[in-house]
Amino acid sequence: MSSVTSRNYVLPDDADAFTNGLWFNLWTKKLWPYNELEPGNTLYWYESPSKWIVWKSRVVAVLRFAYQTKKEVEQKLTLTSVQAAQDYFVDGPEKGYCLSYKVAAIARVSFLRPDDVKFPHQGWLKVSPEVIAAWPALSADS
Repeated sequence: MSSVTSRNYVLPDDADAFTNGLWFNLWTKKLWPYNELEPGNTLYWYESPSKWIVWKSRVVAVLRFAYQTKKEVEQKLTLTSVQAAQDYFVDGPEKGYCLSYKVAAIARVSFLRPDDVKFPHQGWLKVSPEVIAAWPALSADS
């Protein structure tokens, strides 16, 4: 499976910094791809400020769990105080579902988002035949 995840900030340029990043989503319900993301999947990374996909990566580990407090998330993911102070975490749901994943950088890429491709609200897009037709750069691993 290939998918695209969107971030509303600029991602690291350095492959090591990107690969060593802590990546997670917090949702009030089990949104796609909570149950579908698996090691071996191709994951493209889209920066919404630039409107470009900037990384192609391979998922190497996935951790999914329900939580009753954000303190549980902090402990389970061993968040630093800096990570726990980031807007996404602070503004995230007080209880719900966490999808955390580690990735390995495959390549730094530059795929501009076509105007007719929109992201779902949760920030994940499945690379389907329809998406490939509109965004042919994503066809390599789909």
